[in-house]
Amino acid sequence: MKRSFLLRVQYILIESLYHRAAAALALAANDMPSRRRSALLREVQADARSIQRERMQWSNPLAQLLQAAVSAARGNGEEAAAMLCSAEAGFDAAHMSLYAAAARRRRGEILGGDQGRAMVAAADAWMLGQKVRNPARMTAMVAPGKWKRIE
Repeated sequence: MKRSFLLRVQYILIESLYHRAAAALALAANDMPSRRRSALLREVQADARSIQRERMQWSNPLAQLLQAAVSAARGNGEEAAAMLCSAEAGFDAAHMSLYAAAARRRRGEILGGDQGRAMVAAADAWMLGQKVRNPARMTAMVAPGKWKRIE
């Protein structure tokens, strides 16, 4: 990729960083030594910072979504919920409705209770209206990771 100069195209750079970070999050959600998980989460944070440096309206919420996933994986549910709220607003502003719905669903999963269930139901209803057959699996693809509920 580097030798092809494709990473000099901002869109390709941002998407490549996001997909690499999403893959690391999905991997970190599996059982593995905590040392390896920590290394993967640090890689995700580095990719999120790189995405944030691009300062695009549509990429900033991607970085926030990644940072929220890292916070959730580390057990900082309240911090993750706040970041998800900000990411959702950014996705809405950038007209990225699928990502906004995924952020809303993840925030609902973290919050739990009646409020959380309502958020999950709203996100699922929107996705089903867009012909997404399995909103939970779509969310796992768009926003992978281990999302722990706030206790």
